[in-house]
Amino acid sequence: MTIASHCLRKHTQDKIFDILSTYRMLEFLRGSWKTGTFHLNSSGRYSQSDIDILVYKIDQSRAKIISNAIMQDTLLLFDSPLDVSIHPEDSLSNLNINDSKLINIAEYIFKYKQYIFKNSGNLDYIKVKIIFFLLRKTVDDSYTSITTRIDTKEIKHALNVKMGLESIFPLEYAKQLIYTYGNQFAFDFLKNCLVKVPDEDFINFITDEIHSSKTIDSWLQSYMLEKLCRY
Repeated sequence: MTIASHCLRKHTQDKIFDILSTYRMLEFLRGSWKTGTFHLNSSGRYSQSDIDILVYKIDQSRAKIISNAIMQDTLLLFDSPLDVSIHPEDSLSNLNINDSKLINIAEYIFKYKQYIFKNSGNLDYIKVKIIFFLLRKTVDDSYTSITTRIDTKEIKHALNVKMGLESIFPLEYAKQLIYTYGNQFAFDFLKNCLVKVPDEDFINFITDEIHSSKTIDSWLQSYMLEKLCRY
């Protein structure tokens, strides 16, 4: 990463922090905008990284008002607004590793459908984000810890795509990472989502798995099932 890229990223992150501080949401920030692994293109005017906020027991009508206001304020920084999610429960950190991988495959399906419907964004960014999640050994594994552990040109390139420093992630790189370091969830993702587009049978299978799960909490189940029904 060049010094100019580093400075642009730091400036943008600080501006996001300023926006969140306005709504007293900064202390509740989670995810890549907090850790610094957010996506940002070279112009600094486009990001595919959502803003994820965790406020326990927040009233959902209030959450919607605040998230919409934050989304509008991100237009001061970007050419299109960032998606903002305010979660009332820490559902993701309470998942076991297999449920986490199931949820992330579902997230890819949603993002893929969104990409096709809106005809915007970088699908390779979405691919590498999910590949990172599928390569985790624990739910606490981060993008940087996975990159350090695997330490290959493929995973380093994946991190660059995740952060917006590169835009293309070759399918052969995905195959190399998944065949070498993945498990059955990763193999299914490669077969059903990367080698080909997700078909209705696979989408229904993932939907049924989430719906029938006894270990994913009810709020997260409803949240993900609603997203899978969009578009």
